[in-house]
Amino acid sequence: MNRFRNMSRDELHGTLGIIELRWRDRQQFLESQGYMLRPRYHPDWSPSWRRTGVKIREAEDSIVLWARHNVIDATRIADGKLVYIKQVKTGDEETRIASTLSSEPLCKDPRNHCVPILDVLQDPNDKAISFLVMPFLRYIDDPNLRSLKIFWIVENRSWRA
Repeated sequence: MNRFRNMSRDELHGTLGIIELRWRDRQQFLESQGYMLRPRYHPDWSPSWRRTGVKIREAEDSIVLWARHNVIDATRIADGKLVYIKQVKTGDEETRIASTLSSEPLCKDPRNHCVPILDVLQDPNDKAISFLVMPFLRYIDDPNLRSLKIFWIVENRSWRA
């Protein structure tokens, strides 16, 4: 049985899930390292729509982490740039390879198209966990899906011609 079926929209969006609680618990650490999570993940968060009267679907802090438990968006405090933070196992192969490709001279090689690693942070509470900080590349709906569908139709027709 789906436990979310009987929840109101306010309950569903106004409560942090288990995955979100883990990010909330690391918010102050990430802030101390120069990265700010969205207000939803601050320790003292309360849903903005309950105070402002804004519709839930229009409130930025109603956006829930659903699909991927190990990544979250944040803002680099120093310059306001969006970044993506990925939780990984400390010293894993992905971290070693990505860090190598992000270091000099490989990061300057025009053949290197890897997403650069801006920072690697070790979790202060669990030494087996680290965080890779990367630039935020694009929003999921950019380009919008309609544009991609049109591109796909045109591309398929050109292959058939």
